[in-house]
Amino acid sequence: MNGLDPEAIAEFRHILTNFRREREVTILVSSHSLSELSGLVTQYGFIDKGRMLEQISAADLEEKCKACLLLRVGDPASAALILERQLLSINYEVLPDNLIRFYDCLEEPQKVTAAIVKGGVDLLSAEISSASPESYFQSLIGGAGDA
Repeated sequence: MNGLDPEAIAEFRHILTNFRREREVTILVSSHSLSELSGLVTQYGFIDKGRMLEQISAADLEEKCKACLLLRVGDPASAALILERQLLSINYEVLPDNLIRFYDCLEEPQKVTAAIVKGGVDLLSAEISSASPESYFQSLIGGAGDA
């Protein structure tokens, strides 16, 4: 799709999608421009130096890249209880390294951080985070722009 104008990219996506559906075939597309693949692919395979790093569905990649409040806390289990009880939210994910990815209250992050601190949990850091597919790939290979 490199070098095509936006209208041609949309038409190319339409042709490939119809071909895949009508013929019930898998189409392999190799691209360094991951954003151009959105809306076309159902699975991503991230390859670096000839080695498959990860295979992930388009839906799962979108989920990993969506905006969130990334919290590093002293006690993730206690912080999770606070999120559920005080903010009435279960829209979070506990990650390794004492991280919590929280998807609610993005317009009021201070509400979340205040609840955690008032609950007696050490808040080590908080930041609004989102990633592009390109920065997600960079995080897989350990490069700049970690997701």
